[in-house]
Amino acid sequence: MAIGRGVHGKFPAIATLTSTSSAVTTTNGSAFVIGVVDAGPASSVTDSKGNTYSKCAPDRTVGGVIIGLWRSTTWVGGASHTFSVNFGGSADPSCFYAEITGTNPVLDQSDSILDNVSPFTSPVINTTAADEVLISLYGCDGGLGSPAESTGFNQIDFEDNNSLYWTGAMGSRIVSATGAYNASWTSGVPATNNGVFIASFKESGGGGGGSSLLSKMRRYL
Repeated sequence: MAIGRGVHGKFPAIATLTSTSSAVTTTNGSAFVIGVVDAGPASSVTDSKGNTYSKCAPDRTVGGVIIGLWRSTTWVGGASHTFSVNFGGSADPSCFYAEITGTNPVLDQSDSILDNVSPFTSPVINTTAADEVLISLYGCDGGLGSPAESTGFNQIDFEDNNSLYWTGAMGSRIVSATGAYNASWTSGVPATNNGVFIASFKESGGGGGGSSLLSKMRRYL
């Protein structure tokens, strides 16, 4: 099965210790990526299928907000699938999810940056497989207006209600050749304290930095 992007969207924006997505139908064998923008870091990410989650890279603090990108390290999907982001204290987050379809996709490369000069551009990552899905998360501690990405990412969704929530946007891009890739965002309003994550995902079995222990073991079975 070729790698691709499945269901995706934004969590309902509510102030809560646990933010939970609407229920969707996902596919067994997919990986799931969760983007989080809030004043405090997420303590954990869980879902209704019992998948385990790890950070793609350390959280990035940008002024008064922390952005984080998580991915599942197991691949259970199905009907009525919900995702939950858990916080250790009061939270006003914007959260996003994306399904990476294929054969047990794993993290390949990831990086993040604090960038206060528009356009807000992630570090370059170098993919190790021809066919990969890239995910970028953009967050700031002010309003976004109508954010836009210029390198080929399709925007999944964004949250701009900065009077109630910490604002952010997430997008995805499918590439078909190894190479050097980044993400570059602009905001519809003047924005300070901006952070950008980028991560790439490939199907299990290749080289790179994101394979889980299970996928590594499969190479020797």
